[in-house]
Amino acid sequence: MQKLSIVNCNSISGMAGFRNILVHEYGKIDLKKVADIMNNHLNDFRQYARYIVQYLGWSF
Repeated sequence: MQKLSIVNCNSISGMAGFRNILVHEYGKIDLKKVADIMNNHLNDFRQYARYIVQYLGWSF
């Protein structure tokens, strides 16, 4: 398994945390925060998804 650098981990950790809130605490979601993430942080989500795909060994 390829290890992620600390910089990469830090840059995607917020998105991983956000994913957990969406999945496990969806009744407590702050819609303003969701709008901010969708408008200003989609690249973080894309990078997070790339790491997951890479970890699983998938290719598209």
